[in-house]
Amino acid sequence: MSAGPITLGHHWIVDLHGCPSELLDDHDQIRAWLKDTTERYGLTLLNLVSNRFEPQGVTAVGLLAESHMSIHTWPEHGYAAVDIFTCGSDKNLEAACEFIADALQAKESTVLRLRRGVLTGEDRSLITRASERHSWRNQAKPPSAEELVGPPPLCLDQQWALKDFLGKSVDEAEEMCRNRPSVTEDFTYMAPAGLIYYLPAALNYLISDESKEDWEFAHGLMCALSSQVEILGLRGPAVTIVSEIAEFCDVNRAKFDLGGEQDLFDGYLELIRKINS
Repeated sequence: MSAGPITLGHHWIVDLHGCPSELLDDHDQIRAWLKDTTERYGLTLLNLVSNRFEPQGVTAVGLLAESHMSIHTWPEHGYAAVDIFTCGSDKNLEAACEFIADALQAKESTVLRLRRGVLTGEDRSLITRASERHSWRNQAKPPSAEELVGPPPLCLDQQWALKDFLGKSVDEAEEMCRNRPSVTEDFTYMAPAGLIYYLPAALNYLISDESKEDWEFAHGLMCALSSQVEILGLRGPAVTIVSEIAEFCDVNRAKFDLGGEQDLFDGYLELIRKINS
């Protein structure tokens, strides 16, 4: 029996939107929340460094015995970026991420977990979905029809996206990604809530060994996501997972054997990267 994978560290990435600007600009409170989080969730705070910027914004970084934790705020946009990196066990850090989101009164939040330093075993996945917490809090069930593609009237392509994805679990969506490369077109017509819920399924397939040489899926997904950015002006929490997929596909482009599609792929990548510029 082969040994399971050894994971050296866990990196939790939290995007918080819709936070009150006065909370995001409160230097002392940000420090207090970071300290409180480490105490509540069994982390060992060795040092805490912070700064309030002019005219606004706070950065606080805690050096942990386990690694580090940071909070960066943009009060003018109601946005905060939180990172928690721990070595070894990831403890109960999904709860810690939710605690921070509640403390900052975030209306929308996205939580992703990266497994860092996966050294052995067959499971080489770098990213596993921890949770996606949207404007509807702690909703485990798939998005409704309107959350998936937006309100009626619907174009024919949106109706196909509904037919393929409505009511599907993430595992069922991943199975579709594995067996039907053409399903990537549906991501072009999804509303942000649909992207947040179902793109982790596409990412899970991409990072699996089964996607090797599957240029059709990688190319199709990048085409769909670039259309989201260029045509629909994608914004908000969905940006995190879209950017993550784009960078993963770029770093691993040799895996997908893009061949003559390289120039088109580069064009999609350039469009997607604009959402972070």
